[in-house]
Amino acid sequence: ENPIGSPDQSYRKRLAQSFPEVVDAFGADGNAFQRIGGDGLTYTHVEISGGYMNEEGVFHYIIGPNNICNHRIFEPY
Repeated sequence: ENPIGSPDQSYRKRLAQSFPEVVDAFGADGNAFQRIGGDGLTYTHVEISGGYMNEEGVFHYIIGPNNICNHRIFEPY
């Protein structure tokens, strides 16, 4: 399998990473948990169930130990 993906996959990935910022306001309604990263640091993950682009799934955020969100993506079910 091509790790770069087809142009269509790349386009869908960019859209998934650029979901509307209004979702951020629902962070308190999400499921928060912590995981240890490969670097040994603890990261907070927040998952918010919802829909985007006619698909149901989860909005997933990863917040670093410095309290900065360094990852946000919509993951369809």
